[in-house]
Amino acid sequence: RASSVSGQELRSGAVITAWSADPIGAERAEGFLALVATTTGAVASAQLLGKLKREATQDALTGLSNRHHFTAALERAAAAEGRLAVGFVDVVGLRAVNEHNGHAVGDQELIALARRLRSVVGTAGARYGGDRFVFLLPDLSAPDAAARAEVLLTGLSMPIALGVARLRIDVSIGLVTAVAPRPHDQLLRAADAATVQASASGVREVVHVDLDPLLGALSSEDRLDVSMSPAVRRGVRGRPVR
Repeated sequence: RASSVSGQELRSGAVITAWSADPIGAERAEGFLALVATTTGAVASAQLLGKLKREATQDALTGLSNRHHFTAALERAAAAEGRLAVGFVDVVGLRAVNEHNGHAVGDQELIALARRLRSVVGTAGARYGGDRFVFLLPDLSAPDAAARAEVLLTGLSMPIALGVARLRIDVSIGLVTAVAPRPHDQLLRAADAATVQASASGVREVVHVDLDPLLGALSSEDRLDVSMSPAVRRGVRGRPVR
């Protein structure tokens, strides 16, 4: 007569029951079920691990790298020898979009901008938080990095089509170029200061700071807080995009 093997419940919730005509076959079926359960558990664990890794490194809305992941990458790049550029992108007027059109429309704007950012800088772009993006450009001269930022500004500033409406986009970019190694937080502060100046101008603009010519003229105290240095503020270069 047939012998039944008790069902094994997998992590997915499914229950598999094997039947065999003899006790030896039943033992083999039991082993098979154990293998299936183990394999399914391993697949589920791998999927969970992948999900946790994505959540730890990616921004949930845009799919870009998040602030923590970008900062770690910048810290590694700033510790190595070579040229690099760091830029902040401020999205002007996102709060007004959220207030007048709803957060769903604001989210669509951020997703579209993230897609455009990725098309210009690849995986080197990240969402820094809220209405702010950031990017890292290694191994580029200061003029080449500035030219890339201008291309990015032009692309980001194009209106976004949302249904029958077209949403006007205003962004400002602060770019800092330097020769590494140097403290990564120094680069972030300088780029942030440049972005603040670009946003304050009231037009779509890239404000570019090349740190190397400036730092030689600074006092040791100014070097500790390069974002507040008058020499850095005098050394910015920008071109509005109208």
